[in-house]
Order: sequence, then structure tokens, then C-alpha cells
Amino acid sequence: MKHYVDGTGAYLGQFDAAAAPAEAAEVPGGPAHPGQVWQAGAWVCPPAVLAERKLAAQAEVDRQAEAARLRFLTPGAGQAMEYQRTAEEAEAAIAGGAADFVGYPMLAAERDAAVAAGAPSPGVQDVAATVIAERDAWVAAGALIKTTRRAAKLQIAAAADAAAIDAVLAGLTWLQPQ
Repeated sequence: MKHYVDGTGAYLGQFDAAAAPAEAAEVPGGPAHPGQVWQAGAWVCPPAVLAERKLAAQAEVDRQAEAARLRFLTPGAGQAMEYQRTAEEAEAAIAGGAADFVGYPMLAAERDAAVAAGAPSPGVQDVAATVIAERDAWVAAGALIKTTRRAAKLQIAAAADAAAIDAVLAGLTWLQPQ
């Protein structure tokens, strides 16, 4: 079986020589990626196909980045608001030297959860320090994930062909919790 293209370079498929369409031209192999056309002795992605592949690859990078984030965080917009509010309360409690949980309902919830899990009741400053340490650890992890994501998307945007896009996707390495 041999590979054939039409007069525009569009791939027609594999045929026995006798079964090939009359106007088909034989080429040494099939395209590596859907949508590629045969031009000047090589398979290339037309600009529109390459643009579509870039968009799809960038969406895949975003999907992988979110999966990496979710190894460190609980999903959901409400959960994100909870994290933000808890961190704000922790910063305020530390800055104001708070001695109790009055006015800090999210920090009180952290304390109550610890007690419900059988731990001794921590003080407001201990809870606040733990929240800030956890937030800072997430910021460091999130920054590494962002670097990987943004670099990949920029490399994909600059890719000259489908092989370069595939190389970016194949080379992605995401941060893992330790």
C-alpha cells in the first residue's frame, strides 16, 4: 500500500497502486497530524490548521495546569473565597496582635476543626501563623505552576509547526506535592 495526495496536497489515504485515484500523486508516507498537506516534498500544516492546533494545545496546557493546581488545593469558587477570607483574617489577626477569635470567624472555624479532629485547642496566633504558612506554600507552588503554564503557552504561540507544538506538550513537567 502506498500513500497518495490530490493536486492540492491533501492526503487521500493508502491505496494499492492500481486502486489509487487517477489524478493522485504518490508520496513517501502519510501525514503525522490531521490537516497537514504535502507541499514542496514535506508535510506541513496550513496556517489555519496550525492556528487551530495551537488553540487546542494551549487549552490542553490550561487543563493540565488546573490539574496540577488541584493537587494542592480544593476545587471550587466558594473554596477559593474561603481560602482568601481565611488568609485575610490571619493577616489581620497577626498584624493586630489578636488575643482571641472574636471577629475572626474563619480562624475560629480552623480552631473548631482542629478540636473536632482531637487536637488541643490552638490559640488565634497559632492558627493565623499556620494559615499564613499554608498560604505561602501554595503561593510558591502556584508560581511554579504558572511559570510552566505561561512558558508552554508562549512556546506554543511561537511554534512554527505541529512537531514543535507536540514537543512542548510532551516536555511538560508539573510540580507534584511532596
